[in-house]
Amino acid sequence: MHPRITRVNSLLQEALAGILKKYYREESVTITITRIATSSDLHYATVYVSIIGNEAEQKRSLRWLHKKKFELRNHINREVVLKFSPELHFLMDNSHLRAMRIGSLLSEVETSSFEEHNSSFFIKSTMPS
Repeated sequence: MHPRITRVNSLLQEALAGILKKYYREESVTITITRIATSSDLHYATVYVSIIGNEAEQKRSLRWLHKKKFELRNHINREVVLKFSPELHFLMDNSHLRAMRIGSLLSEVETSSFEEHNSSFFIKSTMPS
């Protein structure tokens, strides 16, 4: 990724988090901006969010973000100086779910490996010489 795009992503993430905290505190208390991916032409930005709550609450918060995207874009225009203000698109960031799944799979492998090692050790140590 180009260093400029990385800086823009970081600026947008910081600005958007601040805007949500400053202007929409009550509505956005459960929303975390996890990362932003801006297109190379700076016209589009995909905003990945993590939302605390059950599935219905997450959907409601995501709909709220989509309804407010034009207002949020206007706030960003005032806070971040860019040639183009990117069009915002919000997506749920489910990377934490994938990480938890990988962690549980690794734990299963580790446990089964440990059990296999101990059972083979027990068999070897109880066999008469």
